[in-house]
Amino acid sequence: FEPDAPNFTPRIPGVVEGCNYKLSILKSNNGGPESTQRYFFEYENPKAGQGHFIHTYQQDGNPLPSFEGEPTRVAIEGDLDTFSRTYSSAPEELIDLVDSLDDEMVGICWDFGHGNLSATDQNESLRLVGSRLKALHVNDNDKLKDRHLLPFYGEIDWPPLMRTLREIGYQNDLTFECTPFLDRVPPALRQKALEHTVEVGEYLIRLVQGEDESL
Repeated sequence: FEPDAPNFTPRIPGVVEGCNYKLSILKSNNGGPESTQRYFFEYENPKAGQGHFIHTYQQDGNPLPSFEGEPTRVAIEGDLDTFSRTYSSAPEELIDLVDSLDDEMVGICWDFGHGNLSATDQNESLRLVGSRLKALHVNDNDKLKDRHLLPFYGEIDWPPLMRTLREIGYQNDLTFECTPFLDRVPPALRQKALEHTVEVGEYLIRLVQGEDESL
């Protein structure tokens, strides 16, 4: 599991072997990092049109409670190649998936970097997603590669996106996914880079809250 106390986010791998597949979850012992729990789920000759997935958490909370129980069943339309290539690549498909599950513990995590690479209108997509939005991956890029840059170091226009978050009533975390950006910083400058990262995050929060509207 991830060392992000107190949540200790589970790790969830999957393997496909021919038409069979396996899922597993590696998590802390009810929030205790001193021991690890591993669960495996194997699906041999799975039923056509049916898949399974494991979501990271059970529900909101502080700390966030890890997933428990059996993987969630989900309906799959079309053949495997079509599904793996296209399904959930559009916001309408994400919405369809979440709405079909009808589970308050299931929502949408929007990755700004991926949205930028797909050349989608992210403001319009976020308006479509609306209250289904539960988490954000915040990073930037040059529209050529998923570089995980710090916001404002790529091509994304951040102020309109933050206003859209305010418009749809988003109140959860802005989770930075910028590790490659920091990895390139020399050790002697890393503390300053981390402080700058915090400043950028606080600035984005001010935009969401309606401050700095002139920018």
